[in-house]
Amino acid sequence: MGTLPLTDRQKKVYELVKLRDSVGLDDICQELSMSESTARRILSTLEKQSYILRFRGGAMMPPAENSPEPPVVHRAQESLREKRAIARTAASYIHNGDTLLLTSGSTVLQICPFLEDFKGLTVLTDSLLVQNALAHSGEICVVLLGGILNADEQCTYGFLTTENASRFKIDLMFSGTKALNIQRGCMTDDMQHMPLYRNFMELSDRVIILADHTKLHQRGSVVLFSYSEINHLLMDEGVPQHFVRALTDSGCPVSLCPLV
Repeated sequence: MGTLPLTDRQKKVYELVKLRDSVGLDDICQELSMSESTARRILSTLEKQSYILRFRGGAMMPPAENSPEPPVVHRAQESLREKRAIARTAASYIHNGDTLLLTSGSTVLQICPFLEDFKGLTVLTDSLLVQNALAHSGEICVVLLGGILNADEQCTYGFLTTENASRFKIDLMFSGTKALNIQRGCMTDDMQHMPLYRNFMELSDRVIILADHTKLHQRGSVVLFSYSEINHLLMDEGVPQHFVRALTDSGCPVSLCPLV
């Protein structure tokens, strides 16, 4: 953070952002009784001193230091209600007879229970967890794409994975992401799997990204997919409306999924 002392007004804006984790420009103006030009000027100063990050229509606290994700079996227990809500909505995009690609990840895994009522599905996956979840679903043809094993992610990667996927006409690809950058897109640190997922995207007619609200407060070092490359971004209702507006303004086709 910056070393210059903050004025009282700057402190109030910073404390509001810190309290909410993120806040819209309209809320700052209304709650702190200041003009839009003043609020923008203060946010600009706070960003220059690394107190906050600005986005179109508001500001947020900087994401935590970039660190490796825990193994997928641990992530699968986090934000479970939100992930199930997202997965339930994701299933509404599926039709009988579709060929789906379910990539490895804790949110995509939650789609599996919602596939039971469909007929004639083919599910391609690089995920051992997805394979196991669907192993006894008699109505679903499950294709494990094979390749080199990544034990932490319980998935496969490499030439064989890409080659096997290329044999299929894929109607829908469902993927997660490590982080969301409002301006840039879906972020990752996984250089090992990035070429594979880029290939998956090119093979798929439609790409749907599943991400709970915590992904807005994570960091990734490289863009996995830009918003122009995906068809839908599904998130839970925990996403503040000023984030939704900012994502929409960035060209992101975002939908919020109701919690039940």
